[in-house]
Amino acid sequence: MSPPIKAFRNCAFHCLVWVCATALAVCGFCGRTWADISGQEARWNPKRTRVFVVSLTRFKGGGVAPWGSKDRLDGVFIDLLRSRGVPKDQIVFLPDEQATTQNIKKEFGEFLSRSSSGELLIFYFSSHGHYNAGTGSFAYAAYDGDLPFEWAFDSIERSFKGSHVLMFADCCYSGGIVEIAPKRHTSIAYACLSSTYSHNVGFSGWRFFDCIIRGFGGSEVVDLNGNGRIELDELARFTEKHMAFVAEGKPMFTTTNGFNPKLVLADSIRTKKDPQIGRYVEAMYKGEWHKAEITDVKPGYVKAHHTEKGSNYNDWVTLNQIRPFVYQHFDKGARVEVKGASSDRWYSASVLESWGSLYFCRFDGYSPAYDEWVGPSRIRKAALPGAAGISSNFSGKWVGWWQNSLKEKGTDSLVLDEDSNGNLAGTWSDSVKVKGKRIDANTAQLSGQTANRVYNLKATVKQGTITLKYTVKPTEGSNSYEGQSTLTPTR
Repeated sequence: MSPPIKAFRNCAFHCLVWVCATALAVCGFCGRTWADISGQEARWNPKRTRVFVVSLTRFKGGGVAPWGSKDRLDGVFIDLLRSRGVPKDQIVFLPDEQATTQNIKKEFGEFLSRSSSGELLIFYFSSHGHYNAGTGSFAYAAYDGDLPFEWAFDSIERSFKGSHVLMFADCCYSGGIVEIAPKRHTSIAYACLSSTYSHNVGFSGWRFFDCIIRGFGGSEVVDLNGNGRIELDELARFTEKHMAFVAEGKPMFTTTNGFNPKLVLADSIRTKKDPQIGRYVEAMYKGEWHKAEITDVKPGYVKAHHTEKGSNYNDWVTLNQIRPFVYQHFDKGARVEVKGASSDRWYSASVLESWGSLYFCRFDGYSPAYDEWVGPSRIRKAALPGAAGISSNFSGKWVGWWQNSLKEKGTDSLVLDEDSNGNLAGTWSDSVKVKGKRIDANTAQLSGQTANRVYNLKATVKQGTITLKYTVKPTEGSNSYEGQSTLTPTR
């Protein structure tokens, strides 16, 4: 499996490949290739680039993507590439209903057949995505069906006359392109950047498009080293950092067959007027802290672009209305619980490694094919070492009412303490000493005894309320009865 971000080493082999590619670019086509070479710098040449973009927000049968079309950026990306000099007849854009499986295959095949030597292909697919952990296969969702990730590679290697491909995937499990590319037996050089990890669902919400637009548009926040140029691997590192914060995704990046990761995509259009621009923080909005990116500054204020899921608005806040991004830290090997990607269920897991606010986790009882990167909203400390799905808290003082099968009722109370092994002990109804053990995420079994009675209780926590269902057996005689208490925590 490829690592989430591939390290690039200045080894002799890569140097030799780069020198050969440089000589070919300069001599083979009189400088008219996908990259212009000036000194030791390779620059993207828009005029020798062809672009194929598929982007869906609607699907057959009335399905609508959760990221919607209100703030869509695919058209903005196309306009930017045209403004940079990519010829109009070298761009194909298939949105929504135009992106049926048959039409995508037809248009892509014809598009590639018109290619020529010395061109760069930019391939971009934005939609839903699928992953089969059993087979390790990936697929894009078209308007009316699925297209395997391999379909794009097969088509390119069969029909593209150029030598280099810059591939972007923005969907769940999009990192699959980064796993697939190094395994291809081809002379095509690939550079692949995904919106999230190969085993992760994701919610980009146009955020990945935003990263790519910033890179090709020369945004100063992508110029991480401040040298006035946006290089390809710099865009990858910015995208990784940005998507981790705004979408809790872990982009992946790789290059194959000598694709130069230092390819210059754009010159930075300006220098940062303040070091706070591009900083990730939490900003106060309507009395609550929300994740935000600082996009501008003025004396005493910063402009906060709110980035949480579904948020796309800006406001000016004072300096005391921002604070560093706060999240819980976990060490390697820590026992944690991870919320399901598409459910509210919590699973027992362990931390394999960390990157910023993200943690690479393995689920108990599952193979590495299910390993995921998860962010702050989906991870928490395990309440019990090795226990699965512990989510409720029994400790504390609870008060409420009881009633029994003898048609008696009255006020009730419960005070409990829980140790690290899930053992419980406390006092019920002010005088009955009880003890027991948690048996699952929301349930515990308790028992107690007085001089006259024996009590067996089942305690269930749901939405902050404890329900006690109990049986009472006198120590003498056989007239047992049942009861129930409903208790809430005291403030």
